[in-house]
Amino acid sequence: MSSSLVWFRRDLRVHDHPALWQAMSEGTAFALFVLDSRLLGAPTTGPRRVRFLLESLRQLRERLGQLGVPLLVREGPPEHWVPEVARTLGVGAVHVTADFTPYSRRRDGRVARNLESAGVRFVRHHGALLAPWAWPKVAEAARLPSFTSFYRAVRSATVGHPLGPPPPQRTPGVPADPVPSPASFGADIRLPGGIEPGEMAARARLDRFASERLARYVEARNSLDVDATSGLSQDLHFGLLSPREVAVRCPSAPFVRQLWWREYAHFVLWHRPDLTTRPYRLEFERLPWRQDRASFERWRKGETGFPMVDAAMRELAATGRMPNRLRMLTASFLTKDLLVDWRWGMAHFLHELVDGDVANNTFGWQWAASLGVDAASPFRAFSPARHLERFDPHRDYVRRWLPELCDGSDAYPSPIVDHQEAARRARELWRAAAVGENAC
Repeated sequence: MSSSLVWFRRDLRVHDHPALWQAMSEGTAFALFVLDSRLLGAPTTGPRRVRFLLESLRQLRERLGQLGVPLLVREGPPEHWVPEVARTLGVGAVHVTADFTPYSRRRDGRVARNLESAGVRFVRHHGALLAPWAWPKVAEAARLPSFTSFYRAVRSATVGHPLGPPPPQRTPGVPADPVPSPASFGADIRLPGGIEPGEMAARARLDRFASERLARYVEARNSLDVDATSGLSQDLHFGLLSPREVAVRCPSAPFVRQLWWREYAHFVLWHRPDLTTRPYRLEFERLPWRQDRASFERWRKGETGFPMVDAAMRELAATGRMPNRLRMLTASFLTKDLLVDWRWGMAHFLHELVDGDVANNTFGWQWAASLGVDAASPFRAFSPARHLERFDPHRDYVRRWLPELCDGSDAYPSPIVDHQEAARRARELWRAAAVGENAC
């Protein structure tokens, strides 16, 4: 029997964790988490996400301790610490859950090369997505397939049944490390109610959604006067839940289809890692974005004069959360109504959202701005007024976040633009770009 190291990243759980199972089946298992300053100190990493991560990591340490697996914590570059810890412990393999973002691919390549030179195996396991092994079924071409084509090709993949926690091992004589406090990373900030960190809280959310909300998910998921969404996005992002277990526990076809949309976003970014800075549809690369910091700040603060947009942006600022329906609306408003560069909004969302995910966020912004693969029509600008009427007919949501609308004062600002005129202008610019004219 040998010893192995499990390097945890965005898989902070013990249920349905193939890498952990494999490491413990090979002999003595140790666990490692590296606090990567290139991620934790990035301008797009906000304090709520850091706090959620560290609190979830603290609970993972306890859960692993119950299995006899000590969690070691290091701070610095993973390409140094993973081989160093592997050498110190004398392990024969490092097991990881495969990640698919551009940064993680570069990072894992560096780590794998350093481990190989030290004679240590670097073993990737699936567990972050439903079926990335089925991606080669999708024909690769100059243009990536639409979601419908992708979904048709991969939805029949055998996902399998989720695993429980591995059986405990005899605890090796290596003590676990403490997890740093959020305050030490400038993340001494409260998390909103309903998204308590840690695997057990995530599993409780999954239980509630499966038993109480799933049946009305289709009819109510876009309504803002009731909370009918799953509330699991941050749990999937940090791997507190595996998508396989979520799909098995919630076998509603419309809901599982949303998990495949998440998969599709990762598939697109895997093939086109440049999409974090460039549009997929290159004909729109030279759109005349306005470098209008004042308009961006009014959008960011929720002071545009459009109640649906402003309520959503204030919820984001206060909680780090925003319903997906309103993510589409606010992104469309910034890019189509205000003509502000989509990359500004994308970076702001990534900083503020507790569930900030590079693949999903990039895909969502390119979709709303009509720049991406399988995106919204270039000639469509979401109407804030129509969204208000359809999804918040009793004004419960906007009253919750815009109290000045109820107090009879004149504090609420006038609209920053005329939506109809702004939408017309956007259609002209996108049409000019689409037919190859100089949109500038």
